[in-house]
Amino acid sequence: MENVFVETGFVEKLAVELIETANGLGFTSLCYCFMPNHLHFVCTGGDDSNLIKFVQKYKSMTAYHYKKQYGKRLWHRGYYDRILRKPDDRFFAVEYVMDNPLRAGLVKNAGDYPFSKSFME
Repeated sequence: MENVFVETGFVEKLAVELIETANGLGFTSLCYCFMPNHLHFVCTGGDDSNLIKFVQKYKSMTAYHYKKQYGKRLWHRGYYDRILRKPDDRFFAVEYVMDNPLRAGLVKNAGDYPFSKSFME
């Protein structure tokens, strides 16, 4: 996949849509990180939350506009998910996601990366 998540305005629109879609389907966003060619997102859901529906809706809405404008696919067909069973696991998952740009050598400090945000306190 090519580096598509590199323009500030584009990534900001995707981030807003991500949070709104998550909230609308009963998820609470913990963090996101748009790496140049993929997205990491950590969220929590309730008993009625449907991750498959959420991912399908988000990818479908954002991919449609991207394909219409650029004539290319935005997302891979599948996605990876992981269930965090212990309450403390979410902190480690958020830390891992937020440190991705640092590990990839994109920034010298994880907090300097413009396309990530944590909602954890």
